[in-house]
Amino acid sequence: MRTIINSLIMLMIFTIGLDSQGLTIGSGATFSLGSATLFLPGNWNNAGTFFPGTGTVTLNGTSNQTITNASGETFLDLNVQKPSGDVVLNNDITINGNLTLTNGDLDLNGHIITLGATALLNETAGNTVKGISGVITTTRDLGANPGNVAGLGVNISSSPALGSTVIERGHRPDTIGTSNSIRRYYKITPTNNSGLNATASFYYDDSELNNLTEAYLGLYKSTDNGLNWLAVEGTLNTTGNYFIATNIESFSKWSLFSTTNPPSDVEEKKTAEKESPEVYALGQNYPNPFNAVTVIGYEVPSAEQVTLIIYNTLGQEVARLVNERKSAGRYEVRWDASNMPTGVYFYRLTAGSFTATRKLLLVK
Repeated sequence: MRTIINSLIMLMIFTIGLDSQGLTIGSGATFSLGSATLFLPGNWNNAGTFFPGTGTVTLNGTSNQTITNASGETFLDLNVQKPSGDVVLNNDITINGNLTLTNGDLDLNGHIITLGATALLNETAGNTVKGISGVITTTRDLGANPGNVAGLGVNISSSPALGSTVIERGHRPDTIGTSNSIRRYYKITPTNNSGLNATASFYYDDSELNNLTEAYLGLYKSTDNGLNWLAVEGTLNTTGNYFIATNIESFSKWSLFSTTNPPSDVEEKKTAEKESPEVYALGQNYPNPFNAVTVIGYEVPSAEQVTLIIYNTLGQEVARLVNERKSAGRYEVRWDASNMPTGVYFYRLTAGSFTATRKLLLVK
């Protein structure tokens, strides 16, 4: 075994350059890693040919390290084990084995990480793939219970099976009005994408909260690549760092926003603060019918967890106007429905054990 390692070292000396403990493969040179593990505290630069074999490249420098190959680089196993600094991509890379982040982040820097057919992303808390531009993606043939696909952080079960599916994870926050999302989104594009009965858990890391209060996160989906968003019912698990949704009929783009400032043009104010109401009440919106903007009033006589949700005639949620604990009082919520089609809608107030529903009409 020592002879093999020594031969590998000699091969490295004659075919590549070691510069400040980085690695440079010159134009026309070839480097075969074989089954070795290469610990690299400096930068990776490849202008030649690299054969990863069954080996592992471990980046363990104490400052930022870069991976550069104008043609794109392919690794089997790539480890990030840095006491400080990030690994920054200067080009796209492909992983065919394991991408493991034990210490330090991997900054996409506008580039693409492609996980091969059996590749797996392994992240630890606070050590993740990141970057406001660029994505990490994979394409897999997904059966009914694919689980956490490629370790990207979305755990899926579906009936029927999804078939060949592209899953893309990015980290640019979405913004609608004054509302921001966390620094993670998922775009899921299955071959079979209608009439589904799917369950999905969407995971996130605490480092991606984007200054939002974790306890108030809610799941939203967009069918037009982030132009418009609809709230999705489900359950937030702040211990496990995921939001689980059931009865998903189709997949698209998904992200988490703050439910105290949801991604729609919603304004709320408290009125008559000196006079607490004696009963629960849900008022008729005004004006009604309305064109684009309407106001909904409601009253709660005691502190309660309150939700106020807009539904279409199919019973699908189209906007979540309120989702938080409210003190006793009278409130008004302004809903801007300029992006919604003309039609009949319903709004439902839930406060403690009280529930009331009313109808409104949008006419453009």
